[in-house]
Amino acid sequence: MLNKLEIEGLYGLYNYSLDFTQGVDKRLKIITGPNGYGKTTVLQLIYALFCKDTDLFYQIPFSRVAFFVDDYIFSVVQTRTAVQPDMESDLPGDEEISIYFEMFDIRHQEEKPVSTADDGNKDTKIEGPFELVLNTMKCFYLTDKRVLLRNKEQRKRVQDADTDASMNNVAARIAEIKASGANERGIYFFQELVSFFKFADKEMMLDDRFGIRFKMNNASKTIIPVTALSSGEKHVLLQLFELVFDGKSGDLVMIDEPELSFHPAWLNVYVTVLEKIQDFKLEEGREMQIILATHSSMLVGGRWDDTLDLYTLRSNG
Repeated sequence: MLNKLEIEGLYGLYNYSLDFTQGVDKRLKIITGPNGYGKTTVLQLIYALFCKDTDLFYQIPFSRVAFFVDDYIFSVVQTRTAVQPDMESDLPGDEEISIYFEMFDIRHQEEKPVSTADDGNKDTKIEGPFELVLNTMKCFYLTDKRVLLRNKEQRKRVQDADTDASMNNVAARIAEIKASGANERGIYFFQELVSFFKFADKEMMLDDRFGIRFKMNNASKTIIPVTALSSGEKHVLLQLFELVFDGKSGDLVMIDEPELSFHPAWLNVYVTVLEKIQDFKLEEGREMQIILATHSSMLVGGRWDDTLDLYTLRSNG
């Protein structure tokens, strides 16, 4: 579990200390704040470590980021060295960027790091003890692009992915699960979650041939495939399927501004649905941590004790 995140010198301006263990619910935290204070950037930094995407550490300006994860502290230090510009040019010179990784085992109270990695080039990967510890957690990043990202290669591959292909894949997976009868509890729970969103004038049908289809509430009871749903409906189904059927123990789920995709009525139930998924996983002996970034007070509801507001928490570097 990610217990705490400390960021120094974000954009050369902000220092943040985000304690994810405070409040009522340690499993779900909501990051709020005005535009430009780094809500999405915070999620990207977490994603960069847990999904071992070192490219992002070069793209985001900061001095140091420390991740407090169970018994370990992962420290990432960024240095920027100005390159002498062309004397005949009025443009600023480039910068050489280096990244230095350290991992501390806090159980041993040692000052020296367990492992270090001096990343002088962008091809260096997070390996060794770093990788062994991080591989124990599966990372999900739900963005406003409506795709779910698990690792660096997938991020590059699916940024402009065909949503219809993703929906067809979900339908095929549901058909396999229905045919095998291996996870009926998950199937019933998935149906329950979808019912919270009350898709407009349509009813979901699950079977072992087509997986998922919808019956319209018209005189002809027209049957439509999942690819005929609205973009927001597709987004909901994709999220729910991944979180219910693919989520493993120790998952870290990050969700960036879901209000960009949802009607206000859906925002009212969204966090409740996420909490139900967490409870469902816990009943199976699994645990899921969710960090959500949003502008929407409607999405927050009455959960202000579980919010971390970047405007309030910031200190200028």
